[in-house]
Formats: sequence, structure tokens, C-alpha cells
Amino acid sequence: RLSSLITRFSTPHLNVEADNTSDNVDMHLKAVWQDTLGLEAVDDKAQFFDLGGDSFTAIIVAEALSQRLAFRVSSFDILEYNRYDKLRDYLKQQQLIIQKQHPEKEEILPIKARPITLPLAKQQRRIWLQELRSPNTALNNMPYGFMIEGDLDIPGLEKAMNILIQRHDTLRMAVQTDEQQCLYPHSQLTLEMIIRPIDVEEEKYIETIVAHELETPISLIAPPLCRARLYALSHERYVLMFIIHHIVTDGFSMAMLFRELSTTYTALLQGKDNPLPPLPYNYATLCQEQNQPHQSMKHLTSLKFW
Repeated sequence: RLSSLITRFSTPHLNVEADNTSDNVDMHLKAVWQDTLGLEAVDDKAQFFDLGGDSFTAIIVAEALSQRLAFRVSSFDILEYNRYDKLRDYLKQQQLIIQKQHPEKEEILPIKARPITLPLAKQQRRIWLQELRSPNTALNNMPYGFMIEGDLDIPGLEKAMNILIQRHDTLRMAVQTDEQQCLYPHSQLTLEMIIRPIDVEEEKYIETIVAHELETPISLIAPPLCRARLYALSHERYVLMFIIHHIVTDGFSMAMLFRELSTTYTALLQGKDNPLPPLPYNYATLCQEQNQPHQSMKHLTSLKFW
């Protein structure tokens, strides 16, 4: 089994389609509260914190609602509107505002029509400048380590990882210049397995491999901009090190990614197909929208104001 560090991110009802109709806001909100907080029913006056909610749980709730309602819900919204009825009313209000601004669903750039080369997103440019100032370093590595105990399906875990790489555009990109990135239609991650030498004490070995992973840079010139190594400590006892570059992800996204990894791996163990629903948007579309002329004008207007 995967350790609790991964399985705790498993979110029930992850395979529902996004549904932002007003009548279903209450239904989805109740389902998410019940699933996340372990409730059988939710009262309209229920308080999020009284039911065991905290800042970490708020992130999980916000991400689940964002998937279900097809618009962005922040963890700060959950913390501010922490009574059920107030949060429900706020979400309905936000829904109406978004529907007025975007009466028709935005067109998603299809895979076959995606350009090979895309401009860097605004957030990526800042990280790229850091890379230029400090080349060949692990400054922007985001490391994750998991202790795994039990009967592990190693090919299944590798397959689950590659399903996610194919699912998320950012995991198949590479940086070409300071303004351009290349989005590849396919990329493959190899889960490398390394066996601990019998003459090395386990705790010292773990310290050594963690230090090595933290110090080893990730090249930006070829996808995927991540790596995964499985260190076998003993029979049915492993350390999984997953390192990903900050230019393609952030902490919030990684929480979602590990939930999807747990969900996908579990489904593969049960002989099922990929259980994850299609994404309601893609990264290629976001990059293009951010670099449209009207976006630039909006940026200049905001800059002038501030």
C-alpha cells in the first residue's frame, strides 16, 4: 500500500463531471463537506471549524469544489465563509458573476491544434530568471519523499505516474528560451529502482539518498521536468523520491497531483481504467490567453493603477 503521506490526499467522488448549475451548488458543497470532514449530514448552520476543519482541510475542500463547479474556489473563501449557508450563498453569487462575464463556455485548445511552441506564462518567467542567475543548481527543485511499506506494484505505480504526465500539459513541457517553452504531445517517466547495499545502515542510507536528490538539478531542456526513484530498503519496504521543477508546478498543484496518483494507482490495482475525468481546461490555452493583446492591456492598466 502507499504510505499515508500519499493516500491521505485521496478525495472521494473525484471522478464526477464539473457541474456549475445553480441548483447543484448546494448538492456539491454538501457532498464535499461530507466526504472531507467524514459527516453523514450537514446542517445549514454548521461551522467548518467546529466540524474539525482546518487550513489544510480548506485546501482540499477548495480544490474539490473547483473541480465540481468548474470555477476557481480558494481556500481563503472556505476560511472566510466558514458557516455552511454563508459559503453556499457566496458560491452561488460567484457563480452568477462568472456566468454573466462568460455566458458561453470558453473553447479549449484541442491537442491536435496545440502549437509546439508556447510563450512562458507570467509565473514561469520569474522562475526562469532565477534559473538564468543560478544555472545548474537545484534552487527550484521541489522534493517529495514517501515511505512505502507492503506489496508494491512497481510497474503499476510507474504506469499511474505516466497517466498523470499525459494528463497534465505542464509535465510534458521544456523551456527553449527566456520567452518560449515547447509542449510535447508525449513524454515518458521511468521509475528507476535502486537497491540499498547490505553493508549500509538504513537510516544513514536514507539521509544520503535524500541529500543526493536535493542537490541534483533537473534539466529544463527535455521533458518531463521531474524524476522518480524508488529506493528498496528491504523486502516490501521502500523510499519513493519524487523531484519536480518549480517552473511546472507549485505546492497547491502537488497536493492535487498526489491525490490523483493515489486514485489512479488504486484503480489500476483493481483492474480498472483511468478513473480521472477530463480536465475542464488546459495549460496551453492558459498560456495563450495570458499573452493575448487584451491581457497585455489589462496588465498595463493594472500596473498604472498600482
